[in-house]
Amino acid sequence: MCKRVSHSTGFNKTDMTTQSRIIPFFPLPLAVLPGEVIPLHIFEGRYKQLIQDCRSQSLQFGIPFVQNEKLEHYGGLMQLERIKRVYRNETLDVEVTCTGIFELGDFRDPLPGKEYSGGEVGVIAVDPPRPSASLQALFFEYMELSPSTKVDLTEAATDFYAMARTLSLDHAVKYELIRPGNEVAKLITLENEFKLATQIKKQAALISNKFHLN
Repeated sequence: MCKRVSHSTGFNKTDMTTQSRIIPFFPLPLAVLPGEVIPLHIFEGRYKQLIQDCRSQSLQFGIPFVQNEKLEHYGGLMQLERIKRVYRNETLDVEVTCTGIFELGDFRDPLPGKEYSGGEVGVIAVDPPRPSASLQALFFEYMELSPSTKVDLTEAATDFYAMARTLSLDHAVKYELIRPGNEVAKLITLENEFKLATQIKKQAALISNKFHLN
């Protein structure tokens, strides 16, 4: 599913939190936000085994973020929600949800007795920044231009990651939002993303109106 990647081992003790465990890995060039639901198409044998183990043993697995063919230090802890489709060639479409964030401790390829990789991770207690008034204003302005987006605005406006999930963010940006770090920088990053997304929507609406007038 992805190229061979380089990685470093060991927890960053300044960022470590609650608990450590050994989980399966599905390394991908995807950074996932807490609460985000994503589809995956499973075609490699090792990941078919991973999904089967998650289904039969109620396991969670990790998506370590691969950037420039390198495993980053943080990733999304994932829960299998459902198998949407099984094809004749035995490939699968599944739906998974990010339930939390982990810090990569080590990488074992494969895990003993398994075809897929895995390793020890430290599960991080998710403590997102409190949305500022300026961020909330930008969020509401953007959502006014996105009437088809189904989200509880009142609830989302108090949830940093719920707000972020309404945008189509670059994975490098998502990674900056999930890794432990400067809360102010995260707020500024998301504000800038809403400003850009709003500007794009306004420009698209203007072009559309000119087209219809002509």
